[in-house]
Amino acid sequence: MSKKTLGYDPIERWRQNSKSPISFKWRLAILQRFCRFHKTSPVRLILLANEEKGPKFKIEGMVADFLASLEDAKNQNSTIAKDAGAISGFFRANSVIIKKPSKYVSRSTLESNRVLEQEEVRRMIEVTRDLERRAVICFEAQTAQRIGILTGLTWDMIHRYPVKGSYDYGVVEVKRAISDRNGRCVGNKGRNHYYFGLHWETMKILDELKAQRKGNDPYVFSLGLRGMQRAVMRAAKAAGIQVEFAKREVNVEKRVNGKTIKVTRTMRSHEIHAHAFRRYWVERMDTGRKRWAGQKLLDYQLGHKLPDQTYWEGMLTPAKIVAAFVKADKHLRVLPQA
Repeated sequence: MSKKTLGYDPIERWRQNSKSPISFKWRLAILQRFCRFHKTSPVRLILLANEEKGPKFKIEGMVADFLASLEDAKNQNSTIAKDAGAISGFFRANSVIIKKPSKYVSRSTLESNRVLEQEEVRRMIEVTRDLERRAVICFEAQTAQRIGILTGLTWDMIHRYPVKGSYDYGVVEVKRAISDRNGRCVGNKGRNHYYFGLHWETMKILDELKAQRKGNDPYVFSLGLRGMQRAVMRAAKAAGIQVEFAKREVNVEKRVNGKTIKVTRTMRSHEIHAHAFRRYWVERMDTGRKRWAGQKLLDYQLGHKLPDQTYWEGMLTPAKIVAAFVKADKHLRVLPQA
């Protein structure tokens, strides 16, 4: 069967309905894996779904089989949910509605869309006594970086940019591969080379942290990934703004007396966590009608893969990143006022 039989290209229709050309690439890769698994093609899938007898249940069965194979391969529930969403999106774009197995729940359905307020972040910092934990919260709120970046952040990655008549801002260079103190590759999910800005308050608290340190540890933070995540969660609880958003039961394997058994655990999701600062930062940079930075700079700061990364590396210079932070200064401040 060919595209002529169908009368149009189902992939192109899907592409046109896609809001993000960047994320479309990985969704297309998921569909291609699905087609290889069933030894079929996108055109044949739509033709099957549109047969007069309406065998949509066959499509749903094919999806269920594919997702089950991912589960057998020990993929995480959230990963399987993303694959299910991509496949159903392809069918939906081609006017075919299918049901996804309810057992696969994406993280987005277990994550609140609540956006932190500036004063709430300030309270989180006020109730946190430990300097490094305060630095983690300030850094996350003013940079929107994935928490893994912090585990691989070294002092030599930070470049200082004094602003005349103001404070010292900073720009961090993130290479395609960075490692934590244990030598594990971390943080840079997109594996792309980019820069992100540091507000003067973040620079101030990092200077305090460095002055407090003894020795020549090249790494900025010593808490580790889980330690940083706990610091944010506990600060939100202490500030009185933490709320349990959802919970779900998951099956995990556990070793007991040399044997592997399956047990059920309750996974709880809360409104305030490290990743929530990404929404917060974008909200601050987009506050009001005036935008302090263009969409490309916002994506660049967030570490997203841009269509032509090399081009934007040249266009979005450290000077332009610092200029955007200077303009948004008051909207990004989170340290308690003296």
